[in-house]
Amino acid sequence: MGITERKEREKQKRRKEILAAAEKIFFAKNGDTGTMDDVAEKVELSKGTLYLYFRNKTDLLYAIAEKGVGLLTKCFSTVLKPERTGREQLSDLGDEFVRFVEEYPRHFELIMRFEVTGPRSKEVRETNLLMKPALSVLRDVLIRGQQDGTIRNDLSEDEIVIILWSQMAGLMQSILRKERYIDHYRVNFKRVIKGHYRIIMKGIAPG
Repeated sequence: MGITERKEREKQKRRKEILAAAEKIFFAKNGDTGTMDDVAEKVELSKGTLYLYFRNKTDLLYAIAEKGVGLLTKCFSTVLKPERTGREQLSDLGDEFVRFVEEYPRHFELIMRFEVTGPRSKEVRETNLLMKPALSVLRDVLIRGQQDGTIRNDLSEDEIVIILWSQMAGLMQSILRKERYIDHYRVNFKRVIKGHYRIIMKGIAPG
């Protein structure tokens, strides 16, 4: 292993350690009050060294959101099975989405935050779509369904991607923000999501 390769590996290792520490701090109770100083102390780095990796707290939180999208993409990728039709894979993908939100609620909240606000950096904002890796899997599933005739083809797969993501993200945001309503009406949020998803599935079925 050359010197350059070893330095890059060490840099990536340190970056992962910073993200892990930041998650513990920012995901703790009242974690939004956590600071870059807290993170630097946690990983035993000078604040100046920390800023070599992340320019500010927003950049660090955005990196955690990107990590969350990576976890979601991995969940989505488990549905890509050749023996399943596109429609069946799409249904499985909905289940994986629910599982992700259950297992990684704080990552999901960060993803939703940056989906609304976007990254502060203009350069990142113009070149990076946070959810693109996960939505690429969704797009592949839709193409599969259109090819095997289980998903309507009078809309492009890109149009359906936007429709599905907008619908599901909007629903999940509402649930996360209105937990009191879920408790008041004594409904299971999984059933609400699955019911919503069934309605969407009917809408994209072939005529």
